[in-house]
Amino acid sequence: MLRVLVNGEVLDFQIENEKTVGEVLGEVEQFCNQNNHAVFKLLVDDKEVPLESIDDIFALPSDTEMTVGLFTKSADEIRKDIAEYGTEFIAMAKSLADVSIKLQTSDDSFVLELLSNISTSLKAVFSFFSLEPISGIGIQTIVSEVPLLETQQKISAFLKDITTAFEEKDIITVSDISEYELAPLLETFGNALQSICS
Repeated sequence: MLRVLVNGEVLDFQIENEKTVGEVLGEVEQFCNQNNHAVFKLLVDDKEVPLESIDDIFALPSDTEMTVGLFTKSADEIRKDIAEYGTEFIAMAKSLADVSIKLQTSDDSFVLELLSNISTSLKAVFSFFSLEPISGIGIQTIVSEVPLLETQQKISAFLKDITTAFEEKDIITVSDISEYELAPLLETFGNALQSICS
């Protein structure tokens, strides 16, 4: 039998006309959305579901023996998380000022870790933008006359350019893009996230 938990609480429900797990979860998600909560995480039998497997799970019959855990956030919680990413981006922008010094002292690991953290945080914050129907903040949200998606694309392009220069051992280009292109853009992006969430 299908068991559904929402934020760790067992959901008491009756399967009526729903034939698949996806139909059942769709009803649950709709209920959550009507109560100003968005589903942001899905577990099946206490394991996070890879994106490529979700359709297979949703296609299973609704009487499949499994436990599905859904985790939700309210609009305020989503906005708070986005604002915290804004703070992270501002801090990372300041760290980009140290890139040339770190490269000159052969501390490549600092640079690689920083770039990885920027990329990971960028991906994470954009996953929150898919919750726009609840939070009101999405990829087309305009900040300083620029959609957030456009800013993200510029940041991603700079990360790619830095990675290429790093692979070519061109520390001057890595330093220049990091300090003069990416850092100000990242700081602006972080401030924008904080301002739209306040």
